[in-house]
Amino acid sequence: MTKHIHQDTTATLEPVTVETGWERGRQCYFVTLYAGQETRYDSDVDPRFFPIGMTFDDVTLVLDGFGLTLPVSVKDALIQDGQRNAAPYILRHPKPTG
Repeated sequence: MTKHIHQDTTATLEPVTVETGWERGRQCYFVTLYAGQETRYDSDVDPRFFPIGMTFDDVTLVLDGFGLTLPVSVKDALIQDGQRNAAPYILRHPKPTG
C-alpha cells in the first residue's frame, strides 16, 4: 500500500493528519483522518467503502465533507499510484498553503 500523509485543518478549524493512498491488494484507495491520536474518519470502517474500497472520486467526496481538499502533490501521486498499481511506499507532503 502507498501512503501519503499531510497536515490540514477541517471546516470546523480542527487540525488533522490526513493519510490516504492506494491499496494494491484490494485495488482501491483509502482515507484515514486523525486529530491528535484520535481517529476522526477511517474508510475501512465506513460501510459505504468496506470491504470494496474507495475510488479516487470517493476520496475527494469524503474529504470535501470535512472541508478538506487534496494538495496537488497528493492528488497527482494518488492518481499515479492507482494507474501504476504502485508498490508500497510512504511520503509526507507539506501542509497546503492558501
